[in-house]
Amino acid sequence: AAVERGLEVLAQAPETAGSESLSQTIVALAELGIPLTDERFVKDGRTLMDRLMDYRMPDGGFCHLIGEETNQMATEQAFYAMIAVQRLEEGKSALYAMNEAE
Repeated sequence: AAVERGLEVLAQAPETAGSESLSQTIVALAELGIPLTDERFVKDGRTLMDRLMDYRMPDGGFCHLIGEETNQMATEQAFYAMIAVQRLEEGKSALYAMNEAE
């Protein structure tokens, strides 16, 4: 029940929360095995990853808020999100599960 309530809150999060919030929501969904196409998180036909890409800068990094410069923390969080989704799509263990390490 707590996870479902948390997902409800995340689905209603404001668009102005910043790229790190999007990244962490993406990681949470991947950890739970929830695809980014889940209708609760698609807004105006755009997934969370589509919206995260709005923060991508010409140098390949990510900014915290649109209109700002590349930010190291925002970039790191975006990369975590992308790897989490990749692992989910490839059927690998979740990013933080680390049960594939020897």
